[in-house]
Amino acid sequence: MSLLTIDQVPRIAVDEMQHTHEEEIRMLNEIDELATIYENDRTKDEALEKRLNEKLDAYVQHVKEHFANEERLMRLYAFPPYPMHKAEHDRVLYELDRVMARWKEHGEIDTIIAYLRQSVDWIVNHINTMDNMTAMYISQQMANEHKEKQ
Repeated sequence: MSLLTIDQVPRIAVDEMQHTHEEEIRMLNEIDELATIYENDRTKDEALEKRLNEKLDAYVQHVKEHFANEERLMRLYAFPPYPMHKAEHDRVLYELDRVMARWKEHGEIDTIIAYLRQSVDWIVNHINTMDNMTAMYISQQMANEHKEKQ
């Protein structure tokens, strides 16, 4: 069973942002699947731990690129609530970096797994509110640019 499905969040108006969300949800579900296997088999399978580590590293990198790209679009189209949206990204990246550090430094894999699982509510809320509003604004600005070029 998936931790989160794309159907749980609205389709947003900027395809680039939509595809990023879809990819991130897919990655999160892969991590959850590996984490569940890991939790159920405490034999400390090194290959499984390595795969989980790689998926977590890729996910964190994806989140950082995701946020950086959204922030680039917000600046490009002069999105008025940019500072508020960026501050929320910064807060989440700080939390993510903290739990990743605890895992990397102390082997607290349960901490990162719990964090990602509880982040689902934040992801759904963030996409429903901030990202949806941002995408509507950017989409309108893109349409205006297109009209001006014609």
